[in-house]
Amino acid sequence: MNPDPNQPETPETPAPAEPVVSTPTPESDPEPTPTPFGAAPVSSEQPAPVIGAQPATTIGSSPNDNPTPNLGGDAKKKKLIILIAAIVGGLVLLGIIAVVLMSILFPSKADYRDAAKQFNTVSSAYSELNSDASRLQYDVSGSTSDTEFTNDSESVTKSLTAFQDANKKLADMKAVKTGEGKKLYSTYEGKVTAFGKYATDLLASLKSYRPVAKACDDVSTSTLLGECVTALGKVGDIPNADLKQFVTVLQTQYKAYQSVQTQIDAISDPYGKSYSQYSALRDQKYDIQDKISEAGSDFSSNATKHADDIDPAAAANALGDFLVKKQR
Repeated sequence: MNPDPNQPETPETPAPAEPVVSTPTPESDPEPTPTPFGAAPVSSEQPAPVIGAQPATTIGSSPNDNPTPNLGGDAKKKKLIILIAAIVGGLVLLGIIAVVLMSILFPSKADYRDAAKQFNTVSSAYSELNSDASRLQYDVSGSTSDTEFTNDSESVTKSLTAFQDANKKLADMKAVKTGEGKKLYSTYEGKVTAFGKYATDLLASLKSYRPVAKACDDVSTSTLLGECVTALGKVGDIPNADLKQFVTVLQTQYKAYQSVQTQIDAISDPYGKSYSQYSALRDQKYDIQDKISEAGSDFSSNATKHADDIDPAAAANALGDFLVKKQR
């Protein structure tokens, strides 16, 4: 086209500028995000669309020299640009939301470090509890004073509470609320719950059993044997099943023991004409003593087995190893 040199040239409509979208690139070794809102804020304003300049027209002597501007085409371009900008902005917003959700839902290395630190507190509390419980075990025999037994019982109560409180703090941490951490903690938590109940029941049972242990420690005379039987009749509540079964056997056998011993004491000539009677009663007493000894062995075996069943050590080690590995 060769326009009239007397007429000004019609400027070309510049192409609309494409919106520039900055796509975040992931870091090669991401550090833990201190807050789920650490990403750059998203602007709530729509990006301004670039609208092409409206073509200029010249006024000539004929309609052909005055082309009509294509206003409808420009309007479509404006709508398309706005639509594209809105879509791109929405995708960017969704990406940021996804990053925020990842930060909220999934633990970072910092979360694992915090959990590992708290786990060390739990381990220390568990060691303290075991130490106090072992000391109390020796107190039950009756070789210690009532004051020592009371003080050691209170120490067990305090250390058990400290252990349970430390576990509650660990349970609230993000590192054990999702994925493999949640699975390992769930197994560990089941053990801790069972262990806590076992320890509480055993402590209450030992407090009830201590008077029996003291009274039945020496039954060499009829008087001492009578004190043992009386203590067994007055024993309090024993929630621990193993110790309760043991005490039930003792109640039966010591009553039988007392009966036999009373009959033996009534024999005036045990090694003379009444020897056969004395010998039979003596054998009954030996048999009862064997049953009492056997009941003690059964109690020790059952108590050890059930304590091992609820011991959280193995589950705790698995969880601790996981937390240490993930914090690196």
